This record gives sequence, C-alpha cells and structure tokens, in this order.
Amino acid sequence: MNSGMCLLFFKFLDDLTDADVLIHVVDASGTADADGNCVGVEGGTHPLQDLAWVRKELLEWISCNMEAKWDTVIRKGQNRVRLVSDILVPMF
Repeated sequence: MNSGMCLLFFKFLDDLTDADVLIHVVDASGTADADGNCVGVEGGTHPLQDLAWVRKELLEWISCNMEAKWDTVIRKGQNRVRLVSDILVPMF
C-alpha cells in the first residue's frame, strides 16, 4: 500500500494521536461476530483474534505514518547531526 493510500485508509486512527488512552471492548465470551452481532458460541470470534486484529491495524497505521513522513524524519535527523557537529567541531 503506498503512503498516500495508507493515510486515507487509516485516517480514522489519526484521532488516537490526541487520545490519552485507547479502550477496546472485547467480547470475552466469543459469542459476537466481527460486527458485534450476537451469533452464539459457534459463530463468534475468539477474543484473542479481536486483539490481534487491533494490534495489526495499529502497527500498519504506525508503519504507514512513518513511511509517509520518512523524508521529514531523515531531514530532521540530518539537521540534528549538523547542529551537534557545529557545537563539537570548534571545541577540538
């Protein structure tokens, strides 16, 4: 997925950057489907699958944000190296 597509796809997760906490309600009984409909024990999803899905979505969101902003990260890192060298070089 390219970075432009990532940013559109994960736009709803951007609200997390302003949140103090993320609360994810999990059906521990496993009697609900992925949409929250009660389907009984046989049709439900395992709670660990739900947690794995949330983790995967968050990791993909972080990855896409890093990819989209990587040039800025590198540029800022290079500026910091220059600032440190500007300070240290005259000392020696």
